[in-house]
Amino acid sequence: MYGLRSSPKAWQEHLAKVLTDLGLKQLQSEPSVYTNGNLYIMVYMDDLLFIGEPEEVTRIFKEMQTKMLLRHTGTCTTGKTVDFLGRRITNKGDHFEISLNDSYTNDILQEANLLKATPAVTPGATTSTSTPEQEELLDKQEHAQYRRLVGKLQWLSYTRPDLSFAVKELARSLQQTTVRDKQRLRHCLRYLAGTSNRKFVIQPTIRLTSTNKEPLDLNVYTDADWAGCHVTRKSTTGFVIQFLGTTVHFGSRTQAVVALSSAESEFYAIGTGATEALHLKNFLGEILTNKINLKMNTASSSGKSMAACIGVSKRAKHIELKYMFIQHPIHDGIIEIHKIKTKHNPADILTKYVTREVLQWHLYRAGICPPES
Repeated sequence: MYGLRSSPKAWQEHLAKVLTDLGLKQLQSEPSVYTNGNLYIMVYMDDLLFIGEPEEVTRIFKEMQTKMLLRHTGTCTTGKTVDFLGRRITNKGDHFEISLNDSYTNDILQEANLLKATPAVTPGATTSTSTPEQEELLDKQEHAQYRRLVGKLQWLSYTRPDLSFAVKELARSLQQTTVRDKQRLRHCLRYLAGTSNRKFVIQPTIRLTSTNKEPLDLNVYTDADWAGCHVTRKSTTGFVIQFLGTTVHFGSRTQAVVALSSAESEFYAIGTGATEALHLKNFLGEILTNKINLKMNTASSSGKSMAACIGVSKRAKHIELKYMFIQHPIHDGIIEIHKIKTKHNPADILTKYVTREVLQWHLYRAGICPPES
C-alpha cells in the first residue's frame, strides 16, 4: 500500500468490502470503526484493533485471513499487555492502563542529557520573568533539537493530561525559538524525568449490560485562561470529557481569536468542548441503545449565561456567527450546562501552570494514576 498515490484509497476500499461482506457495518460518525453489534474493529491505516468476545474475534479474524494477509500481535486479556500504535495497553481486570514504552521517554531524556536530572514538581513555572539574554534566538543545531524534542513530547502528551498545556505552549515557539523557550523545555523534561512511569487510567464506575437501559451522562468540563499569551493576547481553551465515570478525551488549545473579556474566552471554551462532545455523543448513539445526556460544566457564571441565552448583548455583537451555535443546542435541551466550582473542574490544568497541590488533585480526577509503590 506504500509508494503509490492511489494505494491508501484502494486499501481502504478493499478493507471496507471485506468487512461489510462479513456482516460488519461502518459507522457514520466514525468511518474508521466497524461493528456487527458484538464486535468492534478500529482501523488506522493497516493496523486493526479488535474489541469483543474472544470467540467472535477469533471467528472474524480467521475469515478475514482467507481474504487478506493478517498478523496477530497480541491479545489484551486480564493481566496482559499489548502495543498498538506505539501505545502500551495493559488490562488490569477492572481497568486499563495506557502509556508509551519506557524506552520512548528515556530516549527523550537521554537526547536532552536529563536522564539523571533533579525532577521538577510541575511541568512549568507558575511565574516567569525574562531578561534580554533570554530573548536571544537559538543557533541552528539547538533549534533543530528543540523542534525534535517538542515533536516527541506532543506524541507523549496524548496520554498525559498533565503535559498537554506545557507541550502546547512549547510548540508555539517552533519557528522563533529563544533561550527562554529552551529553559521552559528543560523544565518540562525535568518534570517528565520524575513522572516517567505515570499512566493514563480508563476505569469505568458504571458497568454496561444488555439489560441496563438507563440514560448515561457524558460530562464535559471546560475552562479558559483569558489573554494568557503575553505576545498575541490570545486565550487558552481546556476541556476534559468523561463517560461512565472515567476520562475518555481531553485537550488544550490556543483560541483562534482574541477574546475581549474573560466571559468571552469562557464562552469560546464551552463551544470547543461542545463540538468535541457532540461528535462523541453521535458515536455513542450508534453503538449503544441507552440515551446519552450531554452535560457541560464550567466554573464561569458569565460564560454559562452567554451560552444559555439566544442572541447577543451589546458587549458581544462582535462575536462571529460560527461561535454562537452552542446557544441553540442548550436552548433546545440537547445540552445541559451547569456551574461548578473551580476545584471540581479538571480542565483547570489544561489552561495554565498550576501549583503542585492543584495539579495532583486534578490529575486524580482526570485519570492519571501515581507511580506504583
